[in-house]
Amino acid sequence: MMLYDYTKEKGACYNQLLDGQVQIETDDMLRAKKEYIKMMEQIEANFNAVVATVEGMKTAKDAAAYLKELGFDLSELEEPPTPVMLAKRVESRFLLVEQKAA
Repeated sequence: MMLYDYTKEKGACYNQLLDGQVQIETDDMLRAKKEYIKMMEQIEANFNAVVATVEGMKTAKDAAAYLKELGFDLSELEEPPTPVMLAKRVESRFLLVEQKAA
């Protein structure tokens, strides 16, 4: 943004303020922004490390134990899904899937 954008016409500065184009950067704001960027980089690096570790594990059971140890909530994966109530009767013989022996 150039100075001209704020001075080109009467009320231009006011309009730029209304549009949110003016940013006031104090030392505290710049410091907070740097800390935020550093924190986001650390979060990304840690999640990438977790993903790489899980991908390298031999079994899903080992991966689940590792994730639980880190504090991840896996209860949604461990609980059986709620059965779906069908609105219409379905004739499974027409779905061309293997039928279970009764």
